[in-house]
Parts: sequence; structure tokens; C-alpha cells
Amino acid sequence: MKNTIKAFTIMEVLINMLISSIIIGMVYFTYVSYIKQLSFFRKDVEEKNHLNRFVFQLKSDFYSAEKVLSKPKSFQIVLYNTENINYKMLGEQLVREQKKNQDSLHIQSVSLHTIKHLQSQEELIQRVSINAYLFDEPIELVITKDYPTIIQLERSNGD
Repeated sequence: MKNTIKAFTIMEVLINMLISSIIIGMVYFTYVSYIKQLSFFRKDVEEKNHLNRFVFQLKSDFYSAEKVLSKPKSFQIVLYNTENINYKMLGEQLVREQKKNQDSLHIQSVSLHTIKHLQSQEELIQRVSINAYLFDEPIELVITKDYPTIIQLERSNGD
């Protein structure tokens, strides 16, 4: 009786290894590309969320403010409970300071449009135009403050 062992030839094993290597290489390339795109997407989402949070906070500060005062290179939000929130323009950053908390936004420029309170002679901000960046593209954000009609105001230009 003849003993025969059924097995693969060396050529068959080499071809299987080659095909397996090609498939594993394609899967690895796809996985690395997916991870890179996911990190770019996460960065974009974080940037957009940061801008949205800052703008939402600025809008809610304006809404809950008794008045918004113009200061050199800054503006101050005075709330009805006499608490103050300061916004300062430091280089290309707009920095929000409230008590011990700080937040900032990368900006190109800020323009303040003011009106003068006739009785107290304070420069009140009626509109803030912020030129900021989102995904390295410039965008314009406009926030306004409506004052009660019982306050006598005189229009003036601001920049």
C-alpha cells in the first residue's frame, strides 16, 4: 500500500500568501484613510461648536443685559443684577471674561455701533459686527441690542 499525503504545493501557498497580503494592504489603507477623515471631521465639528457656543453666549449676554457699554478696545455688558461681563479685543482674539472664567474667539475685526444715552452721556452699544473665521474662511456675525423706548438716545457712529 502506498502512503500519500494530501497537501498544498509551495506554489499554491505562495499564491495564497500574495493574495492575502494584497487584501490586508487594501484593508489597512482603507482603515488609515477613514481614521484621517474622521479626525479632520472631528476638528471641523469642534471648531464649529466652539464658534456656536461663543456666539450663543454673546447673544444671551446681549439679551440679558441692562446695557452694553463701549470701552476702548473692549465693551462691557452690565446685567440687571449689576454683574459685569467684559469682552476685550486682544490682537486677533475676542476674549470674554466673567468672574474667573475666560473664553476666546479667533477674529479678524470687531466693529461697534453706538448710541449715546442723553441723560448719563454713556456710549451704549446697539450693534456689534464681528468678522471671524470658520474653517479658515471669513464670516460676519452681527449681534444687536434693543433698548427700551423710554431711554432717550442719540445716534452716533462707532467703529
